Amino acid sequence: GAFNRHQLDAGFERFSVLTHERGFRFSLALFDIDHFKEVNDTHGHLAGDQVLKDIAAIIHDEIDRRHIFIRYGGDEFNLLSLHHDLAQMALFCETLRAAIETTMDGITMSFGVSTWHGAGDTMHSLMERADRALYCSKEKGRNSVSTEGETECCTICANANPENHR
Repeated sequence: GAFNRHQLDAGFERFSVLTHERGFRFSLALFDIDHFKEVNDTHGHLAGDQVLKDIAAIIHDEIDRRHIFIRYGGDEFNLLSLHHDLAQMALFCETLRAAIETTMDGITMSFGVSTWHGAGDTMHSLMERADRALYCSKEKGRNSVSTEGETECCTICANANPENHR
């Protein structure tokens, strides 16, 4: 399964200390199920709950002790990953995205990835950058992985109405 959102701050604190003291890297992915409301509306909430459980199982099979997997709320998830820079995290998320797409029969996910920028970085800014990248994935047509480095799209998405991207 996944931790609940209350583990996010503690995980950030733990990873940022390790990163600062030992020179490790860490990154964050925000991701959600594309058109999840349609799953619930079409197949019912029990089916929606099963989709969430199945996705959590797929992700759990791919992660190890370097990861903190969190269900943030509804169909939204976070993944903190120690020893992953931005490019490594994007590649790892692409692996997760593809596994879900091929396993879940029509269910897809969109990902936004950010990386820790050092001691002055905060959980809030890390989340904001990942959230803008997630909006970028939605703008690209969903079922994709975007990073904070995709500045042109992220600039557009930073000013977009989040309700248009869920």
